[in-house]
Amino acid sequence: MSQRLLFTAAEWQALQFAVIDVFMMVSQIEGETGMDETEQGAFYDLLQKPDSVENPLLRELLVWIGAPANFKEIFSAYRGQYHFLPSYFERSFSRVRPIIDRKLSKNEAQDFKVALALHFGGVIANASGSGKAGLGRVSEVELKAMTAIAKWLGTDMSR
Repeated sequence: MSQRLLFTAAEWQALQFAVIDVFMMVSQIEGETGMDETEQGAFYDLLQKPDSVENPLLRELLVWIGAPANFKEIFSAYRGQYHFLPSYFERSFSRVRPIIDRKLSKNEAQDFKVALALHFGGVIANASGSGKAGLGRVSEVELKAMTAIAKWLGTDMSR
């Protein structure tokens, strides 16, 4: 069954925007250097080849966003409401949290939150950079961004 059918059109759009928000926050968090081509490439690769994503809801969202018929429309709508501000991101992820918690089982919601904040965010963060030992290529500010996203989503980090 399509995961899309669980959500209203407005909820589905909020979930799509949350995926893009993870990409924008993690890829631009390093300030002046901002997003680089490698991070952009990692995002576009996931949109073109979402089969590498294990979580079924995240995979379906990536398929939906990456579909040529949807891509321009989704990003056009996204650009109209996007702001690179901590308060924007906190509102965005806090708005998605109850949608996920209400529509999915507790385990499915947890799995999606981890996949979105940490796995997807990690793919973007690992695409470039030079993090400290043990962090791969993830910088400390990227790790803080991913941790903030996980917190705003209400991710259970004790698992």
